[in-house]
Amino acid sequence: MFKKILICFVVFTLMLSVLSCFDNSGSTKMPSPQKEDTKFDDKIIACLGDSITYTLAHGYTEYYPQAVERILGLYNSVNLGVAGSTVTNCTNRSPMCLRYTQIPNNADIITVMGGINDLYANIPLGTETDTDTSTFYGALNTIAKGIKDNYPKAYVVFCTVLPSVKYQDADDLNGANYSIVDMNNAIKTVATNHGFDVCDLYTLCGAFNEANYDTDGVHPTQAFLSSNLAPKLADFIKENYH
Repeated sequence: MFKKILICFVVFTLMLSVLSCFDNSGSTKMPSPQKEDTKFDDKIIACLGDSITYTLAHGYTEYYPQAVERILGLYNSVNLGVAGSTVTNCTNRSPMCLRYTQIPNNADIITVMGGINDLYANIPLGTETDTDTSTFYGALNTIAKGIKDNYPKAYVVFCTVLPSVKYQDADDLNGANYSIVDMNNAIKTVATNHGFDVCDLYTLCGAFNEANYDTDGVHPTQAFLSSNLAPKLADFIKENYH
């Protein structure tokens, strides 16, 4: 008798389990997907940069700040890109060494991506200890110190400059006699000196390939931005955020 009761109980339990997979209409009910990572749900990213950050003039439907927001599941992104912006303050081109103060006080993550306009404008590279914002090193030091002093709780990432059709490697020198490799070494040095992480997009995104760039040979295509640049930056932030 006990065995019959036990068998009936097991059969009844199995029937309930099967029925639970259907809703009231009789359709199969799939379990709700669980979020892989929720630590970014309430986080805001602010992205300081030039037209590669801004990108409106190049017909993008998703800017890299938006793409990173989507990939990480961030609460919001703030696009502080300005077309033609330089890092240095030696031209009237919305220099980042002045604009970094526009970063919102509630930014949890800050990215700094710039330098290509300085390279093309033959801005002096300067030296590691420069504070003169008319040199690339000096402007970078100003930005790094300013962010460190004014946004002490933010996670900060400096990004290296992507190659372009004119400046691809150490052999391509500009009018000030330095290369994109020298510029990226300056970015790495200054960021490291101030305790910030560096996402080396120059290396991660690979060598210059004209198929991945707009006709100007400077701005990445939408496809390259969405499938390469943004995911690599998002992965870097996910792995190193603290």
